[in-house]
Amino acid sequence: MFVEPVRSVEVLEGEEACFTVGVSGRPTPRVTWRHNDSEVVEGGSPYFEVVHSSDGRHHSLRIGEVFADDTGVICVIAENDAGAVSATAHLAVLRQFYYYSRKS
Repeated sequence: MFVEPVRSVEVLEGEEACFTVGVSGRPTPRVTWRHNDSEVVEGGSPYFEVVHSSDGRHHSLRIGEVFADDTGVICVIAENDAGAVSATAHLAVLRQFYYYSRKS
């Protein structure tokens, strides 16, 4: 069961995005993350970091530097012997535009 829901995030391109969820259950649920239908594997990417608290109750997915093509759906799944629950959030990446003007 989720005791702290995952929330959607909107960030500027190049910034960090962080998704956090709190879980409760017996036995302690195993938490996995998905980004646009692909499982986020711990240690599988230098940009995606999965963090678990020592008590197993708080879990985070950190994306160190987001790009426009990271926009999409984040899904978190908590499962144990009693079953599984999932929740989704959205990652919106805003592009930065720079305008230069020439002095005449």
